[in-house]
Amino acid sequence: MDERRQEQALYRFSGTVVRGKGLGRLIGMPAAGIELPAAVRPPWGVYASSVLWESKQYMGATYIGPHLTINDRRGPCTDTYLLRFEGDLYGQVLQIRLLKKLREPVHFSTVSRLKEQFHRDCGEAACVLGKRGMEDQRKTVWTGGVKLYGPGRTAVWNGAEIELTAKEFDVLLLLLREKGRVVSKQELYERVWRAPANGCCHQVENVVSQLRKKFAWGRDARGGITAVRGAGYRYNPP
Repeated sequence: MDERRQEQALYRFSGTVVRGKGLGRLIGMPAAGIELPAAVRPPWGVYASSVLWESKQYMGATYIGPHLTINDRRGPCTDTYLLRFEGDLYGQVLQIRLLKKLREPVHFSTVSRLKEQFHRDCGEAACVLGKRGMEDQRKTVWTGGVKLYGPGRTAVWNGAEIELTAKEFDVLLLLLREKGRVVSKQELYERVWRAPANGCCHQVENVVSQLRKKFAWGRDARGGITAVRGAGYRYNPP
């Protein structure tokens, strides 16, 4: 059975924030504009999105499509507004995941109508992302360079997002919380799978193997998940 998260991105891309026309600031909601990579071609529209910047994840509303505001019909463009963020992102590299399409592009004849719709878009995006459990700083685990966002089952390592299955996330979370202590395969199975292990822990071995591959925690890696012969696994911060 496929355990990939239901909130897996429809599309994902990264890019450097460039100077725009400042229309976002005009309506009081500055957005970060980036050039969409040639290999990524999502359908035009407004999306609920998550944005990763400097190992921190933010909720966002992303517009992809032609410039359909006022009399400016150039295109296409990609603009993302970060909810609950203040600051200048010009020149910064953002990693964006489009999670759910909210609506099709619409042309607005006035700034006031654009502003009203944009507020509605952000509210709907916050609702969608809240249900999916996006960033909540009070519910995170950050140990030895690994940051896990509990509600959203998102992992960040060395500034990059690591895609995990539900079981991979739960096993890593348990080991992070028990850092430095050897956790047996039986304990991992019973606490994550919530069932008696009965001496069969190959599923734990498979999940740990995948985690070590995704995080590049090989034999020579400093820290990470290590196997203790005959005992189990331990997480050692780098």
